[in-house]
Amino acid sequence: MKIKSIVITHWLMVLAGLNMAQPVTIHGHFPKASGETVYLIGYTDYLSQKEKVWAQEILDKDGHFTLQVNLQHTSPLFLEIAFYRCSFFAPPGSSWYFSSDEFHVIENGNPLLPQSVLPCKIKGPNSDSLWRLIDSQISKFVDTAAYEIYLKRNTALLDSLLHRILNARVEDEFFRTNIPFYLATLYPTAHLPIGISSLQEIKHDYTSWFFYLWLEDYLTKTLTRENPLSAQSHLTRSLVKAVNKDENLDTIKMLIKTQFQIEDPFLSDLLTLTALKIFYKTPIFQNKSVLKLIKQMPAHSSYQAIASMAENLVQRFTAYAPGTKSPDFKVLTTKGDTLDTQKLKGRPFYMVFARQHCSTCLNSLELLRPLYQRYKDRVEIISFFTSHDTLSEARFTGRMNYPWPVSVVGRNYDFLRAFQAYSLPLEIFINENGEIIAWPAYRPGEGLEAILEKMLASPSTPRRSPIQRKE
Repeated sequence: MKIKSIVITHWLMVLAGLNMAQPVTIHGHFPKASGETVYLIGYTDYLSQKEKVWAQEILDKDGHFTLQVNLQHTSPLFLEIAFYRCSFFAPPGSSWYFSSDEFHVIENGNPLLPQSVLPCKIKGPNSDSLWRLIDSQISKFVDTAAYEIYLKRNTALLDSLLHRILNARVEDEFFRTNIPFYLATLYPTAHLPIGISSLQEIKHDYTSWFFYLWLEDYLTKTLTRENPLSAQSHLTRSLVKAVNKDENLDTIKMLIKTQFQIEDPFLSDLLTLTALKIFYKTPIFQNKSVLKLIKQMPAHSSYQAIASMAENLVQRFTAYAPGTKSPDFKVLTTKGDTLDTQKLKGRPFYMVFARQHCSTCLNSLELLRPLYQRYKDRVEIISFFTSHDTLSEARFTGRMNYPWPVSVVGRNYDFLRAFQAYSLPLEIFINENGEIIAWPAYRPGEGLEAILEKMLASPSTPRRSPIQRKE
């Protein structure tokens, strides 16, 4: 069977509806986290890796919860409580049980990092246990063999590991189909799965998380690491010109198609879109030009799956770009007043996410005091304190007597997620129309006053003002 027919048939089934989906049920018990919200998070697609909350529920007084989602294929999911996460692979029709008698939400980093591990026991399908075991073994292997593999480029140890795993008597079909793609990413150079000599030979389910991980790894190594910008690299020079100067999608598509000798139209479109995602993160390519090209993909491709992935990539890359609409919110201040986006429209507002145990946050807020007195009639300043210990934060902000509105949002996870307020301090500037001017914005002492003077002297807030703080 040809790749094209497999791909088209699969996506027709996906687009036909949820009649082929099967429920995945997740139960849990975290007695010391009662009252917290538990989230089930997945990806809209595996290329953009744009996250989406698929289900959520508040743990009852005894710490129990039940979540359910319909899946058409095995998917990577995250169970999240207070930004502590646990990842797992859920086959359609599977049932799960997560539990911990000890877990309770404590002060969690700076302040709430999605990478924080949710410690718990997991009871689920054997396939998930198999992946966890293999992942653990590979991590230990790479720790001990990294010098030989990545510095000395001696892959003999890696070849031996690969053959041992592939020859193991594992009956799980999903594992046997996907493990070659996972293992290929471990090589220091672009590496095809064992038994495959060209991309055109790959006959694979394009709904596989591991396939997309491998594809991005393979193209990253081929197009950027192994083809540096030099006089000898015709491919890289041609790609840079096509992206940065011509902004020509057809040229890029032809260059990639020729490079990898691809005939299948779906695979050609997928490689082009994946390459554009890689280019967006590569300094020699201009981000604005790459975004323009990604935006052209839906019109250039006859596949709805490609169009959806391109749209999700654009949304992910531009979610907080200048000119985009700010997420709506409604929160209470420490004085009991309501702050929401509708009431704030009409003049710019400057948001600061902070916490009492972050010295950089507190220094930044102190430097805001004189600016507040100078600009309070023209710019609204709001600070949001994000510690999970909301009572302590409220007492602290009361002692500090900040002259602007203060809201304690440490347990408002939807609000923190909407603004991606994970790393502090975070400053966001929003104009009078509710559009983001800068995320992150300049801080006091970094030129904020000059930016305010320039902005307020103009008849309207310019979208292209260079006030985005560089990380």
